Amino acid sequence: MNTTKKQYGHYNVKYTPQDPCDINAFVLREIAALAVQAKHAIKEKNYESRFKLMDKAHVALISMREGIQETPENKVLAGAHRNFYNTMLSLVRDIDFENSTAACDALESCLKEMVETWTEVGRLYHAQEAGKIAHDAPAQVHQREQGADKEERIKNAESGLQLSV
Repeated sequence: MNTTKKQYGHYNVKYTPQDPCDINAFVLREIAALAVQAKHAIKEKNYESRFKLMDKAHVALISMREGIQETPENKVLAGAHRNFYNTMLSLVRDIDFENSTAACDALESCLKEMVETWTEVGRLYHAQEAGKIAHDAPAQVHQREQGADKEERIKNAESGLQLSV
């Protein structure tokens, strides 16, 4: 595989070019790993390390949020993604300002769920491109994702963390 190494600011990132769904899942998985490391740094009272980890997460989340391209067709979805990234940035802020391990857990959990979503979207997209599924299947997955059980988990997480957006 062709692995490329690029430098973004003062962060070196090693990645293998893939499709956009794989790239999104990869970046979100890496940010979730940063949240786990930040939680350990907080427990060890290593605040400098926690700051550096959350600085990386902040840069990546801002980049992902600013990379959203809004069109008349995807306006609602783009807004939802922007809100997601704003909420994740609020969690990063809570980790930074309050040394909140609960915010680390919430950030990791939300990001892992989004990784699963992007992985499923990529799988459905490639299956659709190959003609294996109907063109309305991604919409059906989106409807399932909006189910009451997911909304309940989000409400419970937000009420426990008192998020502000």
